[in-house]
Amino acid sequence: MNRRTLTIALAALCLSVPASALMAIQSRAGQPILTVTGNVSQANRPAFDEFSDAYLNFREKRFAKAYEFTLESLQSLPQKTITAQAEKWPDPVELTGAALTDVLAQAGASGKPVTVTALDGYAVSYSPQEIASQDWILAWQANGKPLSIGGRGPLWLVHSSGPTPSPDDIEARWIWSVFVIEAGS
Repeated sequence: MNRRTLTIALAALCLSVPASALMAIQSRAGQPILTVTGNVSQANRPAFDEFSDAYLNFREKRFAKAYEFTLESLQSLPQKTITAQAEKWPDPVELTGAALTDVLAQAGASGKPVTVTALDGYAVSYSPQEIASQDWILAWQANGKPLSIGGRGPLWLVHSSGPTPSPDDIEARWIWSVFVIEAGS
C-alpha cells in the first residue's frame, strides 16, 4: 500500500468514527491534539523526529522544540464559552475552549506573531495586535459536543467580539481542524 492510499484510508476511517468516540479515544490515550512550535520558551516534548512525527513531517512542520497539548491539558486551562453567529448559519453555535492567549502563554509564546495551520494545510498568520484585539478561543466543543475531525475539529479558532462576521471572513480567518501553531519572533 503506497503512502497516498494509506493517507486516504486513514482519513476515511477518521471521518467514519463518531465525534464522541474519536474524542474518547484521544482522551483515553492522552495523545496530543495541538502542537505549538517555533519561538516558544516552554517545551514539553522532544525536537521534531521524522519517523515519529510522520504527519508533521508530511506538512513540513519541523522544529527544535515544541509544546504539545492533549485535550485534557487544554481543558485544564480556563475555559471560555462564546456564542458565534454568522450570516447564513441556521442558528447560533455555542463554542467552548481555551483562550488562544492562555495557550500561547502556556507554551511561552505570548506577544508573538503566530501562524495557525489546519489539517489540510490551510494556514493563516495573526499579529500580536490581532490576537489581543479579539476574544479568540481554540474551541474543542460546539453545542455541548466535541468537535470531530471531518467536522471542524479537533480545534476551531473562533472569536465572538466585533460585528457579525461574513461567511467569507469566517472561512478565511476562523481556522478549523487546527493541529499546529507556529510562533514567530
